[in-house]
Amino acid sequence: MSEGWSWLIALALAVGVVALLVRDYRRKQTRTDEQYQADVRRAGVSWIGAAALSLHKLLQPGVEKAISYVQDEREGMTENDHDTGLDPRNGRR
Repeated sequence: MSEGWSWLIALALAVGVVALLVRDYRRKQTRTDEQYQADVRRAGVSWIGAAALSLHKLLQPGVEKAISYVQDEREGMTENDHDTGLDPRNGRR
């Protein structure tokens, strides 16, 4: 019988966590601009996140160049020596 209660409590906790996550998600989806700005100010700057992003940029400097090249290629702003067969406006054939 005690095993049944344990499972019931575990299930109730899981349902509670999911309900809290859904409530928070809905609150974030329906907030106004002022509420969003207040949330951003309250969250502050994550120095660890900023440091990790800077380290990532240092270790992989070609990533930003590759992203900008792909965006330029999609817009038809690069000079290709070969025809890829893709439409430069949407990247489709």
